[in-house]
Amino acid sequence: MFAPNGPLIPSSLCNCKNLWTLATFDSKITSFGRELISQVKCLRMLNLSDNSLKEVPNEVGELAHLRYLDLSDNHDLMKLPDTMCNLINLQTLRLIGCWALEILPEGMRKLINLQHLHVWGCLRLKLPKGIARLTSLRMLDVVYIHGDDDVDNNKEALFELSDLRNMDQLRGSFCIWFGTDLKDVRQADKAHLVNKNCLVDLLIFFYDTWQPEPIQEETLNALQPPPNLESLSIGRYSSTRLQPH
Repeated sequence: MFAPNGPLIPSSLCNCKNLWTLATFDSKITSFGRELISQVKCLRMLNLSDNSLKEVPNEVGELAHLRYLDLSDNHDLMKLPDTMCNLINLQTLRLIGCWALEILPEGMRKLINLQHLHVWGCLRLKLPKGIARLTSLRMLDVVYIHGDDDVDNNKEALFELSDLRNMDQLRGSFCIWFGTDLKDVRQADKAHLVNKNCLVDLLIFFYDTWQPEPIQEETLNALQPPPNLESLSIGRYSSTRLQPH
């Protein structure tokens, strides 16, 4: 079912107990809530991309059969509810271009069937450390490394570059986006990037061009590219030399 253009999804459209797919396609939706979700409990695919959502209701965690959720290009969306971690059948989560999104729920580790996580364009995003425990995860398009990350003064709750060491199942294209406070170069060596044999396209991007050259150089040299790469791109690298590990 395709929803019409407007700020709300009319509940009358969703009086379909067996509905599997609901897609909006730039419908300018600002909110959806309990009444709608109570009528579409069989949903497998929910596409709310390119709308004006500022929040996702807690009730979304009741969509137990959901396999695919697309919230891309909701530019005012700042966080997701903890109840999303109840979606244990979710396989794909798309958050591309959610510019204001700052953090994902810490309980993301419960999404044991998640295979594809797309967060490209979410420059403020801090990933929870539990992402590294998702053994089914095959596609993670980018990780943002912010040296000054903090969540309630608990930095240990956040994903660090070294957490990549247990994610050898990643495949396809992958980007490491370094933020402004790159401090611990040892994290790069601990990432064991060389073991990611299924990666074919790698982008390493230094967002802050004012980072000291030695730090960028040491970091890049510590990141050993995996052997099966077909494409390696390095962005805004300020040093004048490369020294393979």
